[in-house]
Amino acid sequence: MLSDACFDFLQAFSIAAVKLFQDVHHYSAPAFSSAYGPEIAALRRACAKFQEQPYDAEAGAELLRLAKTIMFFHDTPPSSEKWEARRHEMKRLIQVIQNDLDEAERGLVPQIVSEALTSEDTTNSAAIRMKGLLSKLTKGAYDIAIKIISDIGSEVIKKPLGL
Repeated sequence: MLSDACFDFLQAFSIAAVKLFQDVHHYSAPAFSSAYGPEIAALRRACAKFQEQPYDAEAGAELLRLAKTIMFFHDTPPSSEKWEARRHEMKRLIQVIQNDLDEAERGLVPQIVSEALTSEDTTNSAAIRMKGLLSKLTKGAYDIAIKIISDIGSEVIKKPLGL
């Protein structure tokens, strides 16, 4: 029956979430050679939420979005051409935003951009702060900033900004 096929799919996804949770635990070990940041905590929370509610579509969608975002982020190894291009675009975004702000707000921009584009744990709060800064930009600077965010930002940052 079709309902059995759907159940099998959801069961396989649930098993995959358990495996991901175990892998996250492995990669969070202090002895692991590559130190990961807040993406470990974000994945743990999303896996745990999905394990508690395996038939909740929103919990499943959140886990899928987060896994995809982290996969794409870490598919750009440091010092690769793609990584350098991404860093260059982040610096360009910082400059574009800073040009239209007062002195006090300029100092906040690098941290907000970094949190919004690289840290899954703080992306939502950084997106809200970035949205406030973007509203202060001239039309030209705003358009450039949105283009850069659209090019290098994850779905996690694009959604709160309405992109």
